[in-house]
Amino acid sequence: MNKNENKFYKSLENIFLGVKVEGDSGYVNLLKIKEQYYKYVIDEFKDEVNKEEIIDDQYKEDFYNLLFSFFEKYFNESGSVYFFKTYSWQKIYERIYSSDKDVILFWKTNMLYYVKSDILFSKMDVSINDKNVTYRFVFDVTGLQQKQNNTKQNLIYELKSFEKNIVTLSVYNSSRNKTNNLEIISDQTGIYEEIIQKAVKTFESQNSVDYFLNKNAKAFLNEQLDLFISQILLEEKSEFNETRLKQLKIFKEYAQKLIAFISQFEGELVRIWNKPKFVLNSNYVITANKLNTDILKLIINDKGYNEQLNEWDKFQFISEGELKNLHDPNYLITTTLPIDTKYFKDIEIKIINVFPLIDKMLDGRLIKSDNYQMLNTYLAKFKNKVQCVYIDPPFDTGKDFAYMDNYQDSTWLTLMKDRLDLAFQFVKDNGCFWLHLDYNANVYGKELLKNQYDDITEIIYDTNATKDEEADVFGNKSMGNKNFQLKHQTLYYCRNKGDNLFNVLWKPNRKTTNLNIGWLDLIARPIVEKPHKITDYEYGIEKWEDNKLVFNKIDIGDEKIYPIGDIWSDIFSFTQSEMRVSESFSFTSSQKPENLMRRIIQSTTNQGDIVMDFFSGSGTTLAVAQKLNRRWIGVEMGEHFNEFYYDGETEKLGLLGRLKIVLNGDKKIKAFNRRPHLSTDINWNGGGIFKYSALEQYEDVLKNASYSPMNKQMDIKTIEKEKIFNKYVFFADKKLTDFVNYNKDDLQVDFSKLYKNIDMSESLSNLLGMELISYDENYVVLNDDGKVKKVKYNVDSMNNDEKIAFLNTILPYIWWGE
Repeated sequence: MNKNENKFYKSLENIFLGVKVEGDSGYVNLLKIKEQYYKYVIDEFKDEVNKEEIIDDQYKEDFYNLLFSFFEKYFNESGSVYFFKTYSWQKIYERIYSSDKDVILFWKTNMLYYVKSDILFSKMDVSINDKNVTYRFVFDVTGLQQKQNNTKQNLIYELKSFEKNIVTLSVYNSSRNKTNNLEIISDQTGIYEEIIQKAVKTFESQNSVDYFLNKNAKAFLNEQLDLFISQILLEEKSEFNETRLKQLKIFKEYAQKLIAFISQFEGELVRIWNKPKFVLNSNYVITANKLNTDILKLIINDKGYNEQLNEWDKFQFISEGELKNLHDPNYLITTTLPIDTKYFKDIEIKIINVFPLIDKMLDGRLIKSDNYQMLNTYLAKFKNKVQCVYIDPPFDTGKDFAYMDNYQDSTWLTLMKDRLDLAFQFVKDNGCFWLHLDYNANVYGKELLKNQYDDITEIIYDTNATKDEEADVFGNKSMGNKNFQLKHQTLYYCRNKGDNLFNVLWKPNRKTTNLNIGWLDLIARPIVEKPHKITDYEYGIEKWEDNKLVFNKIDIGDEKIYPIGDIWSDIFSFTQSEMRVSESFSFTSSQKPENLMRRIIQSTTNQGDIVMDFFSGSGTTLAVAQKLNRRWIGVEMGEHFNEFYYDGETEKLGLLGRLKIVLNGDKKIKAFNRRPHLSTDINWNGGGIFKYSALEQYEDVLKNASYSPMNKQMDIKTIEKEKIFNKYVFFADKKLTDFVNYNKDDLQVDFSKLYKNIDMSESLSNLLGMELISYDENYVVLNDDGKVKKVKYNVDSMNNDEKIAFLNTILPYIWWGE
């Protein structure tokens, strides 16, 4: 094997397989399959090259040099296919954009799906010297799980063995009940904690990479190949004879074979990324006053009721003296105590069937998922049905909160564009889209919005951040720096020109007003057909009376009132008004005030409209939508999704916990003797129903998908040698169908082998794009454009033909490919 040949194959293996990663995860499982795939196909490639007459000994060195020069430019250390080392991209702007696209929207990763950022942890030996003693630390990562999505990851270290100054540490992902206490390892080994910390720091300094998938690797690489060959033809000084042209032609032919087989695997990953995801682990939260006494009696007598009582006690919803009354359904029905059906799975269907139209009765749905997967899965069901989308995404600050926010600009753009392209489709024709950013990303964000909306208002939100100690809250520069104090963020209010829903809001002079409206704005309602003057409107606020949110007319008298403008300096931030804990025990200092969301929601929606926030964070959008009688959809991921989560030091209130507090009426928190100001202003007393669930994730699919070894794959499909690079080689794989077996004319289907708790009713509702009416043990009832559609889903009660028909219905969930 000549020098360039060896260099090329070694390089191709490195760039195709990426850095070797260890651990227990779907991604590691994927790499093993990828390695088998590579070894089988590359042997066929070598065999064909060696038989090619044109690639003789004289040309072979140049042939492999060309292959190496081309392919090394398009792979990074995670195996992603895109512009990595190439120097030619500056010359090809015109080739990338059609005539209606501005080159300002060029960025390095624009043709990719952003999956996550993660550290490529591998087994590592670290030697640390201390007082003439050398300690060898071995980090075992075989039990380390790869991140499912872009949540922040903390690591836990436990002593596995210690012998002759060799310390073996097992590395795991942190859980809500574990803390990373290196002092314990120090006690176990007698090694100073500082020495252990130094070894851990070295281990954690391994490379962090962004994981991407190329949306169309084959088209991308073939385009780059044409440009590469064009550059050779343009830049080579010698004349081209017939032999040289044949050599370049054969180089292109074999480069295309490599592109084809590389694209096979990348294309398979894209299909997995974009397949709809099963709904898992669904539960309902319903306040007691929404049920009837018969159902409440069942709940009280159920084995799960003690767990429910314990939860209420932990939330401080009940007093010790009240406990005996909670066994009386006639008392319980007078409360807004939130009942979680996770404690009552045996009777959940009976509880839910109290409501005749389940989806219509839901105030909201909270979904634990990467937001791209949620948007992609729920689009069919909610397309053109959302009145207002508000998102407060990571600002691309370079910092790292409980969620990831240390992206490169190109990564941030890729993450946002793919999600925005899906989200725009949820918005009604007369609806709106709000994007909340700061100086780190507002320019980039507006360019993305301009692709969709022709009417964009830029609103300046004055954060009122004047205290230097609050600098980290709003990303402010320290007063000691030679810079102006940062005091604002940017809100983009986007809609298409036409008949858009907009409620005009006014405000009095907050310092001198006699109007008893608290921190609220006045809602203006026209009383003439074509209003032009202040007197053409009546004014009022929304307030809860007798379990209804009603318009309370306010006589403004001689008060001077002013329309809300595009500079919002009157909404008090947490630095100047009241403690953040009055609105939540939030995990994030970037939490927005409820009054900010109240203004956004009241101005651009009416009661009953749907508000969506797929970067829900601490849940302010969802909490305010609930209080303003708007329906809502929220998406978040990570441990802070739960009622409580563990941050490594203490247990804190999470997103689900906050929403349960809201449903219970936002009663005063005992520790602070206060409640959210908005709840007081609108007389919010609680009540409602929402559903929370999780979605299957990309990493779940990678881990559960079944692929045969590549040599068996080729035998199964009997692919002719010349078609091995272009044929879809994953056709015979089971993918996610391992739960299906055919045994002696009996088709056996057991979904529990795939996931323990699939919510098949909602999964079918999403896949078919139909509203959920009701369901029981055997059937789900859907709204098919005004007609009732009944789908049998209990496979245990099906015959073979029914099972086959049902599997064909849900095929997009379990099998993908050409």
